[in-house]
Amino acid sequence: MQAASLGSQVVGRVAGEVVGGVEKTIDRFEQVLQGPSSNHAAETDAVESSFAHTQRPSEGKLQSMINDFSEAVRKELESIGIAANPPVELAVPSDGDLRVTNDHPDAARIETALSGNRDILDQWRQIRNVSGVNRIIVSEASGASA
Repeated sequence: MQAASLGSQVVGRVAGEVVGGVEKTIDRFEQVLQGPSSNHAAETDAVESSFAHTQRPSEGKLQSMINDFSEAVRKELESIGIAANPPVELAVPSDGDLRVTNDHPDAARIETALSGNRDILDQWRQIRNVSGVNRIIVSEASGASA
């Protein structure tokens, strides 16, 4: 009987410590989510408001943006003596850098050239921000595909 009572006390104490630890972890997690800013709510509202005003472009406008991007990439590649044949598949993985994602023989040179071109990077960000397109294939042919 005493062993059962002692066991219940130990279980009760351990459970209390676990619950207390979980509560502290949740409090810390909430602090991390809120960040150091005292204007967190105002900042969140501003971000949500600006996101709500971003509209997805029409299919024609999006294709025009992709074509302009592809043309800029082709010109940049031509300036360093690289043809878009074979085609160049571009994507932005989790590290945020523009990458050649196919086995193009000049992949390293292409990535270096494009990473230094602010206009191309800005065009890519605009396409990603309004459409969610995460991959574009640029070729010597007249257009590009997403």
